[in-house]
Amino acid sequence: MNNVQTFNDGSAAQVLPILTPEQEAAAALQEAMQVLTRAKAVIVTTDAEYSAADAAVASIKNAQKAAENKRTGLVKPLNDTVKKINAEFKPVDATFEEALGCYRRPMTAYQAELARQRAKAEAAARKERERLESEARAKAEAEIAAAKKAQEEADAARAAVDEDDEFAMLLAADDLADAERKAQEAAEAARQAIRDTRLVLPEVITAPKVTGSASKTFTVYGYEIEDENLIPRPYWVLDHAALLRDVRASKDECRIPGLKLTKKIEVK
Repeated sequence: MNNVQTFNDGSAAQVLPILTPEQEAAAALQEAMQVLTRAKAVIVTTDAEYSAADAAVASIKNAQKAAENKRTGLVKPLNDTVKKINAEFKPVDATFEEALGCYRRPMTAYQAELARQRAKAEAAARKERERLESEARAKAEAEIAAAKKAQEEADAARAAVDEDDEFAMLLAADDLADAERKAQEAAEAARQAIRDTRLVLPEVITAPKVTGSASKTFTVYGYEIEDENLIPRPYWVLDHAALLRDVRASKDECRIPGLKLTKKIEVK
């Protein structure tokens, strides 16, 4: 490739090829790696070595600044283009979002109404279940009491018969059998009443849940502060940035309660 340009007056000059951003970065990295190789061998034990290191630091900072200026020069036109495109499309996105909001607001209100209806139906079903369970328990208690009474009556009838009197035993046999049968029936009725208390499950009719393929419905949890004095300490976060800013501004005069001032020497 010919990199020599000839001018009208017959003079010529060499024209450096235009490098791509990738080539510019590769060249800058190669230079930085060479600097790093020399830096790894640095030893500072005397004033002269410190002065030489200080000069090297200044040179590196200049090279670093030049590389950053080159990067900025390559990136700025691209960033400007991106910013311009984003600015042009921003009202487009805002318009679509406004249109979505027009749909989402009534849809959200409808979903909230369905949720209210479901909660109301569930509360009514819960209340009805509690009522039925209370009635079932009362019925079971009554059946248990009746069974106990029937058993006591059967026991009393048996105790009243003289077992040594055969004629009396024969005459009372039917009455004893009837008393035992009633006691058994009462006991079974009590057992069934107890079983019935476990089967009280009224039907709950609730508003259906509406879903769609494009619109997603989900629950968003948030909070409102009722009394900030009751909020546990772990939820209070220190503003470390503000503390560091005030410490560096006050320096040795810093007197913030709860803090211990620290200092260290750094070379930059």
